[in-house]
Amino acid sequence: MKGPSVFVIFSLILCCFGSPLCEDVNDETPIHRLSTKTSYFNAEKDNSNWETFQREVSGCIAHQVWLLNRHGTRFPTGNDMSRLVDVLPTISKQIVSNHHQGRVLHFTFQFYKACPRWMREVYKNNETTYKERLLFVKGKEFQSVIHTVSARLGFLHPLTPRQIESIYDECRYETAWWPNRKSAWCSSFSHHDFEVMEYHQDLKYYYEDSYGQPLNLETACETMNNIYSNFWNTVISGKGVPHGIFNFAHDKTILQVLTRLGIFKPSQHLRHDNFSDMKNRIWKTSYVSPFAANLALVLYSCGSDHKVGTFFQGQPIPIPGKCEGVSCRWEELQPWFENNFKTCDLSKLCMIHDEL
Repeated sequence: MKGPSVFVIFSLILCCFGSPLCEDVNDETPIHRLSTKTSYFNAEKDNSNWETFQREVSGCIAHQVWLLNRHGTRFPTGNDMSRLVDVLPTISKQIVSNHHQGRVLHFTFQFYKACPRWMREVYKNNETTYKERLLFVKGKEFQSVIHTVSARLGFLHPLTPRQIESIYDECRYETAWWPNRKSAWCSSFSHHDFEVMEYHQDLKYYYEDSYGQPLNLETACETMNNIYSNFWNTVISGKGVPHGIFNFAHDKTILQVLTRLGIFKPSQHLRHDNFSDMKNRIWKTSYVSPFAANLALVLYSCGSDHKVGTFFQGQPIPIPGKCEGVSCRWEELQPWFENNFKTCDLSKLCMIHDEL
């Protein structure tokens, strides 16, 4: 997507200095805060558990690896591409016109699809799934972003939320595609604006694919069964065959599997009215589902015992509420896996209620 020229960007940055509208705006994009379009290499990673984990599995041998990997950087979906093509060329031309008129201050595995109940009660349910996000758009934080971005780009009237989202999306895609090049579209936002836009994205995915909807806690149960059956066979036989099970999927799969395991569960639900309270939340799409996000479970043989190590983005991470340490003794995790196996019935879970 072709954006405004380098000359326009440079001119707008110069015009920005000293303007209140451009406070907190600089030439550096917070490349680790771009929600699900954050590059794998820029995503934050927590390596604080390595010392404890290495001590727990000292003397153990890795027998089998189960990996779930999100795809890497990609092009926009068909719907997103249509929106960007529809919105951005007109905005780009208008920004250049605004500049010439002296008005610009700155320039800146898919199990869920096979679940009719999830599609109806979650994915296509505007009344519950997207309620908090829609309320957030009407709130002071998002409205402030609309007005300040519009003013920076020289518009006499506020841009629409759809237009703001399109500018943000193009910024994120270009940053992921060309990590060594500054996207002109990113210069539309201050660091605070990026935080608001990230939260706006988080409200979508939190309720669509994670802890915001109870059904999301259940949809990945068959994936857990796949892990269990492979590890159980290895524990019984003593042979890790196959040595690796590799699965490649999309962000929704990553998020719903993490949710099933109880990983990154926030202390309270994300809502339209607690943005300030949740600034240090553990559940951020930029962190939990960037491009190429990956979750690995490794079965270790430790003499006559077995342990399971869980890794997110290559870093060891505990499974909350199920294990005492960073790693899990098989005796701790096996009962949970077995209960999941006994209770997982997607044919019943995914049946629409009026079909019962």
